[in-house]
Amino acid sequence: MMMPNCATTARGRYCAARLGLRLAVALRIQKDARSQQATVLAFRRQDISAETTADIAELCRLLRLDPEAGEVKLVFGATAVNGQEIAVLTRSVFHLMQTMAAQVDVPAAHVAEHRASPGWESVSGAQSDMRMMTIRCSPACPPDASAAVRYRDHWFWIDDRDLKSKRAFAFMMMMFTLAETGEEEPLPLITIPAH
Repeated sequence: MMMPNCATTARGRYCAARLGLRLAVALRIQKDARSQQATVLAFRRQDISAETTADIAELCRLLRLDPEAGEVKLVFGATAVNGQEIAVLTRSVFHLMQTMAAQVDVPAAHVAEHRASPGWESVSGAQSDMRMMTIRCSPACPPDASAAVRYRDHWFWIDDRDLKSKRAFAFMMMMFTLAETGEEEPLPLITIPAH
């Protein structure tokens, strides 16, 4: 199987970004007759410009999708069965959470008290531009946070001006949503006999 080179990958991201901005592509969760969930990537085919049509065709070519497909399924696996699927091998949600935890600026007191492992800056040779996201820490409530939580007298937050971190966080939230599969189990019924 041929792996995509950097130019192909960059062109694919460019096409996907343009299609997203034009609302010409969308993800949705769909249930079949057996209540099985599937994640579907749908392309809008009506009322679009020639430029958008060309971007859809280019993205389908790069992903080896059927150019006539209005929608394709996202499936877990190394290879797609046909041009109606995009095969994705993902890390587990647990592994993604571990990766996010490594992005946190950890208070020195928490490390000294063995409450947490050292954060990103302690990694040998760590460079800020390689970080997936930056989760800052401060004792005071952050004035301009996109998301914030208070824990053990410290605030952990993502700066509202940090677009890279906000995108990574939004992606993580989407992954959590996609991981919620299956039907909710009914709560156990407790019967108390009365005399």
